[in-house]
Amino acid sequence: MADSFARQIKNDHRIIRIFTEFIRFVQDEHLEEFVHLQPRYFKEFNLPLLQSMNARQEAELQVYARKISIEFLQYLSLGRIEEYIVQSLERWKKDQIGLPDINPLSLEDILSITAIRKKSLSVFLLRFTRNIDQIQLINETLDQVFHTFNLAYTRAFEKTLRNDLYERHLLQEKQKLIQTETLYKQTQALNKLGNWSWEIKSDKLYWSDELFRIYGLEPQSEILSFRRFLSFIHPDDSEKRLQQLQYQLSHPGSSEYFFRIISADGKQKILYGQNEVLCDEQGIPTKITGTCQDVTKQKELEISLYQKTVQLEKSNESLQQFAYICSHDLKEPLRKISILGDRLGMLIKDRLDEQSATILGKITGTSMRLHRMIDDVLSISSISSDTNFTNQSLSGILDEVLQNISLEQHPAKIEYRNLSRLTINGTQFRRLFQNLIINSIKFKKEGTEPHILIQQEYPTPEQIEKAGLDESLKYTCIRYQDNGIGFDPVYSEKIFGMFQRLHSQSSYEGTGIGLSICKRIVENHHGSIYAESKPGEGASFFILIPAG
Repeated sequence: MADSFARQIKNDHRIIRIFTEFIRFVQDEHLEEFVHLQPRYFKEFNLPLLQSMNARQEAELQVYARKISIEFLQYLSLGRIEEYIVQSLERWKKDQIGLPDINPLSLEDILSITAIRKKSLSVFLLRFTRNIDQIQLINETLDQVFHTFNLAYTRAFEKTLRNDLYERHLLQEKQKLIQTETLYKQTQALNKLGNWSWEIKSDKLYWSDELFRIYGLEPQSEILSFRRFLSFIHPDDSEKRLQQLQYQLSHPGSSEYFFRIISADGKQKILYGQNEVLCDEQGIPTKITGTCQDVTKQKELEISLYQKTVQLEKSNESLQQFAYICSHDLKEPLRKISILGDRLGMLIKDRLDEQSATILGKITGTSMRLHRMIDDVLSISSISSDTNFTNQSLSGILDEVLQNISLEQHPAKIEYRNLSRLTINGTQFRRLFQNLIINSIKFKKEGTEPHILIQQEYPTPEQIEKAGLDESLKYTCIRYQDNGIGFDPVYSEKIFGMFQRLHSQSSYEGTGIGLSICKRIVENHHGSIYAESKPGEGASFFILIPAG
């Protein structure tokens, strides 16, 4: 059985890596959800297969569904698509599906099942990755895989299953013919997928109803020919499409391609096609069969996402350059002010009265504070561009942070427990913990030693909802608690804003950027941070990031 995609995937190591990682992710992390999704979609499609199974016990169906799902994912993860097609077709042929007395599968059942499996797998895409390039690659690969399935099943059904099963269930198939045809058309319409065949010698061209609609025509509204087909091809693609067909006729087998058409209603569309050239006993091509899918919206979305990504990258690059230039241009005069202030203080320190000394000290202190503020702003602008995530020990990161904080000058009791290893940016998480600890020491209660507890736990559904995260994904929660002065709950959102202060500069030093940096770091890890507190009762920070 020919399978051009299977041959392609063997030669493209990038596809092998990304696609198999995705399939194994579903297999290892979401198998049970994948199993339960399919019966739900069966009901949406109203499959005759489901009607045949309704008499069976739910537990029996789940056991069977789980068994075949595991088998399907295993073959797919190993790239053994051809083997799976052959094995599954043999099973249907012999009615050896573990459920006795079931009516035989029709072609429409098989095509609907592939559509359902594709839809079920697509649910887990955004859980696996948020990388646009990887999502695009996996989507394209899924399209190719399931087009390969549909073409192979259609061909095999025509050659083998139809002969064997039709003879055994002739009367039943006749009774169901109208219903089955309707379901088949609904399945094609749902996926904007049509099938076709071309008798080369007689120039007879057959299109399914959905393919007529894709080309902007009423179903079966005219007798088609090869010349009529060529009239729809986009002028810029016509020569290329002719060359493809000529090559296919001289090299019989399966092929896949993209091309543009101008439909009868004047719309430009992008189609994805697969076909196979069939030959007679002398090896002369006699017929071409295939499928075509309207992928215009998907391609437009891909182009739009790519353009937006390019724009964002350019914007981020410009912002980073602007931040660097600003910081450099501002830091230099501030550095000179600080140096000149120190020199002035050294030269005339014995001649300064108390008021002049105070003013000079404020000038020096202000320049130092502005210098720190510029560093903080610059660090915020660079956080989102740093996506170097590795498996790190949270305990090890905290050990490093505490070595850099002078606890001798600012005594504090700091405990951390149940911390695991996570895939994170170590530099950013060191900054995150450092900012939170310094904040707790700064806002301690008068006469009370700061007590800080950091622990990792499973988040509750309420916590995930409060953090505004996708409830279908898995997260871990890092809870940070202190016994400081706390704050009014009405300020729980405000404290994460840029330059937001709840206290005057004279009462507590700082740039007002520390918690904003924390928020940016957590969001760069596709997570969320929120705070809870009451005046005089300390503060709790909840850091939720994807687990794994």
